[in-house]
Amino acid sequence: MADPSVRLFLSCVSDEFGAYRDALRKALTGPDVAVKIQEDFKNRGGDTLKMLEDYIEHCHAVVHFLGDMTGSAPAAVSVDDLLKRRPGLEAELARRGFPREALNALTYTQWEAWLAFGLGKDLLIVEPAAGVDRGPRFDATEDSKTAQAAHRARLKAIDRYPGPPFTSVDNLVAQIVTSAVLDAPARARSGIEVGARAFRLWTFVFGPAGEPATEPSLDWLDLADAFEDGEPNLFSLLRWDYGLVETLYGRDDDLKKILDWAESGSKAPSARLITGEGGAGKTRLAAEAAKILRDRGWTAGFLPRRKNAFNFAVGDKGLFLILDYPEEQPARTAAILKDLAERKAAPYPLRILFLSRRPFLDWEGETTMLQGRFGRQEIAAPAPLSVRWLRVFSLS
Repeated sequence: MADPSVRLFLSCVSDEFGAYRDALRKALTGPDVAVKIQEDFKNRGGDTLKMLEDYIEHCHAVVHFLGDMTGSAPAAVSVDDLLKRRPGLEAELARRGFPREALNALTYTQWEAWLAFGLGKDLLIVEPAAGVDRGPRFDATEDSKTAQAAHRARLKAIDRYPGPPFTSVDNLVAQIVTSAVLDAPARARSGIEVGARAFRLWTFVFGPAGEPATEPSLDWLDLADAFEDGEPNLFSLLRWDYGLVETLYGRDDDLKKILDWAESGSKAPSARLITGEGGAGKTRLAAEAAKILRDRGWTAGFLPRRKNAFNFAVGDKGLFLILDYPEEQPARTAAILKDLAERKAAPYPLRILFLSRRPFLDWEGETTMLQGRFGRQEIAAPAPLSVRWLRVFSLS
């Protein structure tokens, strides 16, 4: 791996959380992220505690699993050598209530958390929800539970607390990926290039990097697929991309405002925020605007959420990009806002449309940098679905 911007260490007792750790490592490892675990160093032979110390000193964060097993402990000579190398660490831990004899009792996994603390690294603590499966070799004893309870209490004494208990592998990955600790490097590895007929955007990559998207997304689904065994699936029918009705009723003014803004003729890049409750029709409205603009020669559509790199050829009229729920895409949202703020003119009209459930006030801090080039548009929620419409669905 060439020069990853983030180095992480996953700290756990393998017999208890090995499957979760390995899944997390697979999900995180990519061109921007290197992930190590204890076994990477134990298998080399030699002083494992020193190798852990060396890696953690240069890593960005340690993810530490709190459970009921303790794992194996380093030899006393390894602990002695560590504290000789780092007398300040022993003094700091003593100040935090760790007598010297207690340090001799720490296991490798517990040391990983205290090395993160002592070396000034971010420490993300995770623990499972009640009832979550442990490893097949999970075998906690009363002694290990007592030792872990003391470990947990010492972490809390220095204000290091676990996040919400994870309920599954996917939930664990989501917690780590969206943590504030990883937000800064994610933003640092995101950027934009605007060329004469091109637009490139790249964002921080967790996991394997895919091929860049070559055009904005604007895919409409076949309405027939919203019916199952002849019966309408109402949840599918209400999705914007099924296009249940070809005309947007009651949205003429909203649509006109978007199109007028996009086609103002200005080469100054600008953004617009559409806010409204979930189900208010924000996404369908934006998609309709993109469809019209495409027909008029624009490169227009949604920024695909599952891509981390984008390389668009821009049409004659300009680029119209839609970010749905930008609050859930902090790295790319920050990159776009930063570029818009710094870029006073573009080779073509560049318009970014944000769709959010958050009110405009929640965005003021991020948008004042655009100095008047960030518009707002609130839309009302639609009326409740009538019985007449339900009958129309059933007869379709």
